[in-house]
Formats: sequence, C-alpha cells, structure tokens
Amino acid sequence: MRRRSGFTLIELLVVIAIIAVLIGLLLPAVQKVREAAARMSCSNNLKQIGIALHNHHDSFGYFPTAGAQSDAMNLTGYPFPTVGWAAQILPYVEQDNLARYVQLGPDTYQSAIGKAPDNVPVKTFSCPSRANPRMSPAASWGSTYALGDYAGVRIEWDTGAGDHWRRTDPAESNPDLAWAGIIVKSGHVRTDNPSLTRKYPTVAATQVPDGTSNTIAIAEKSYNAKCPTRVPSTSWDWWELPGWAHGADWPNMRLAGNWLPPVGDTQDRLNWQYDSSTIGKCPSSEFGFGSAHSGIFLAVFGDGSVKSLKNSIGNSGNSGYSDNTSILYRLGKRNDGAVIGNYD
Repeated sequence: MRRRSGFTLIELLVVIAIIAVLIGLLLPAVQKVREAAARMSCSNNLKQIGIALHNHHDSFGYFPTAGAQSDAMNLTGYPFPTVGWAAQILPYVEQDNLARYVQLGPDTYQSAIGKAPDNVPVKTFSCPSRANPRMSPAASWGSTYALGDYAGVRIEWDTGAGDHWRRTDPAESNPDLAWAGIIVKSGHVRTDNPSLTRKYPTVAATQVPDGTSNTIAIAEKSYNAKCPTRVPSTSWDWWELPGWAHGADWPNMRLAGNWLPPVGDTQDRLNWQYDSSTIGKCPSSEFGFGSAHSGIFLAVFGDGSVKSLKNSIGNSGNSGYSDNTSILYRLGKRNDGAVIGNYD
C-alpha cells in the first residue's frame, strides 16, 4: 500500500514563516514605491498649478492673489477677488464650470451641483500622499468642505491692533512685510464702512526683483496627522475651512520664517501651537509649511518650476524656531535682494 505524500506540520510552519519573512521584506519596498508614485503625482499637481499661475498672468497681467480676509470670502461685486488664489486659477486647471459657480459665492448652495462650490473636491489641490481628496469633518450645520494641501507663501503677520483680520485695514499696519511674496492680498472689505474698502496692488513677474526662479509662490502646507479629526465649531475652523476656496487666511496662505520651520505630518508640534483647553492637545494651530513626505516638502516657484526642499531650510539655528534669517524666509520674500543659490 502506497503512502500519500504531503507536508508535515513542521514543514508547513516553515513555509508560512518563509512567506511571512518575504512579506516583511517586500512590504517596505512596496510602501516606498507607493510613496514615490504619490510624491510624483503631488509634484505634477504643483506643476499644473505653476502653469496655471502663468496662464492667469498671461490673461490679467499679474499673478493670482490671496483674495480678501475671511469674512469677505463669500461676498461678490468688489473690484478685486475676495476668494483665494486656488479659486482664481480654476479655469486654468480644467475647472471652468466650478469657476462659474464660485463667482456666485463659493459657500452659496447651487442646485445644479447639489452643494456649494467649496464642497466640491478638486484633485489638483490634493496631494495623494495624504488621503485624496481630504474632506473636513461635517460641521454642525451639515456641510463638509473640500480641503487643499497647498498654500501661498506669506512672510509676516499683520500687526494691526484689535480684530485686524476682520476690521482693521492691514495697510494701517505693515503690508510691506505681510504681503512681500508673489501671492499678495487683493484687497480688504469693510462692510461696516464701505468707504474704507481698499484694493491692493497686484504683483507681476517684472515686480519680483529677486527673480521668479528664486522666489517660492506656493508650497505644501502643514497638517497634523496626529489630530486627524478636527471638529468645526459653529464658526469656521481658521486652519482649514472652507478649504481651497478660502481667501487671505491660513487655509490658503501660510507663513515662511515666522517662528516655526516646516514640519512633517507626524512630527510633534511646539507646545504653543496647541489649544491648551483641548484634551489631548488637539487640534493644533497650523499656519506653516510641511508635508507627508519624509524630511521634505514640495514647492512651486514663480517661474513655474517645482523643487523639493528640505524641512531644515526653515531653521534659523535654534531648535523649533524660524525667523527672517532662514533660507525659507529669503526664498519666500520677493524683494529682499537675496538670491539663494544652494538650498538643497
């Protein structure tokens, strides 16, 4: 009588162990390949944005602007855009229909699309190294906003007294510093006193003394992956909402050289960035640059070129601190006379 051949229990366990080892060896390689592909896609997004910046420039004679302050975002009929740069370049990233709805007010419900324009995700504005596309948690009023992963470079805080972001005309504070990059604020709306509404000067390529190839226009913005669930209050969350349509505030404009260097998604934030009243120190205040990539973030310069920049270019020689001596600050400011040749 012939005995049937087969695996013994020991042989089966050995085979399983070998397979587990092979999977363990292959998984990191697969993850690296996946991230490399996502990073390339993210870079391509920025290349499209860079082309859109120049198409806008060709059409209007200047780069798109940061729009106006937060509470003016949904207002229309002014002699300058109140929405941000991302909304302004929609026609140049194959989003003509969405651009027409935005002109009616980005947060205004449109029956034709069954939602407000700023609820619609735009693939070009999302880096696939993060969840693509990212959407906000549902607000108490039911809306979810399509978030963006890129922001224009802003150099300094406004220094006006009081509720300066809403009421005080930043021209009364320090606009030469606050809007010294390529993407500048288009104007300030004063609904309380319309006569004080101001339109600000735009920036053309010829008005970048340091050269468009030496000045960052837009880069990947920081996002704290350790606090993935942001719960909006009855007012918009300053750091994200309402996503890509926002004007001249933190969702679409971030700071270069102000206190903190770029940080990765999983890096710990500085203590002062957290809301001390929030359990678990979440959410954190996000107004800098960073990415989901390891140690770097991607940026599109004024000439449309896309470069990979190390997070360390935001350092000023002090741990967790960044100021106007950092390379990032000098690359963000269009008129400081500094041409940075080596920042890799």
